Amino acid sequence: MTPCRTFYRSISLPDGRVFMVANNQTIIYDIETKTETILPDIPNGVRVTNPFDGTATLLPLSPPLYTPEILVCGGSNSSDTTPQAQHSPEDPASDQCSRILVTPEGIQRGWVLERMPEARVLPEMILLPDGRVLIINGAETGYAGYSSNGTAAVSNSDHPALRPVLYDPNAPLGQRFSSDGLPSSEIARVYHSTVTLTPDGNIFVAGSNPNLNPNIVNNTRFPTEFRAEYLNPPYMNVARPELHNVPETLPFNHTFTVPVAIPPGLKASDVQGTFQIHTWFGLREFNSLISSFSRSRFLDSCLSRKSTPGLHAGQSFPKSQFDNSHDSAE
Repeated sequence: MTPCRTFYRSISLPDGRVFMVANNQTIIYDIETKTETILPDIPNGVRVTNPFDGTATLLPLSPPLYTPEILVCGGSNSSDTTPQAQHSPEDPASDQCSRILVTPEGIQRGWVLERMPEARVLPEMILLPDGRVLIINGAETGYAGYSSNGTAAVSNSDHPALRPVLYDPNAPLGQRFSSDGLPSSEIARVYHSTVTLTPDGNIFVAGSNPNLNPNIVNNTRFPTEFRAEYLNPPYMNVARPELHNVPETLPFNHTFTVPVAIPPGLKASDVQGTFQIHTWFGLREFNSLISSFSRSRFLDSCLSRKSTPGLHAGQSFPKSQFDNSHDSAE
């Protein structure tokens, strides 16, 4: 392995193995046989783990085979042999995204390259309910960690990436990135920022602590950030399917039916149902067959084809925007 192996990324695969990326090297590790399958390196010398932090995710699994694909974005082209003291927060980050199909044929073909609209180090990626991927937070230059040379306040990154971008894994190559309908934030979120999907389907964004002293909250370019934001993606303004007659309890080994009303303008093929009960997981789309994996357990499900014209589900949300929630730091 190369010198930088800290904070490696690991992703569970449907067959029970684990995808790992450290620096620019990738493997699949079988936890039962304790064997490694060496994958191609991330191309062009792009490094994606600390202090060159990019981000990685398993793309949504799609029927009929639920074949896993990995997407790795951002990071840095800088050499891992450069002394930390020579790192500059003005060194450009990478705009590269690398995608690989985790099958023998996909591994043989190697990584497929794409370019984000802007470079990012320290980004976050999160899967959205509509099957797209949100890429958010981070900076366009620099590295993870605190300042190694006293510039850019006490941060080792600069030029925050303020506007999120959506990635559509099913769009044609070269047409997968878009920021349409997404606003820019006014809050820099660099080192130690985070994002998560809420039960309502919108995005909770928080954090940013590029200071060795976390009590630094003013008089610096990138203060420790205590404000939180909510981002409402474009789909928050769309009427949602509605479940009817959902049972409150279920006996063991019992078959049940839950009708789903599909609002006008939403295709049945766009609707997915998910069920998670401890180690059990079920996912099914209309007119699809469930696919079983050697170490996964699935609940079978079938979605109703009935629709109710004019149905509007849930509470209404404003147009896509960042909503700031401010907490005072004493």
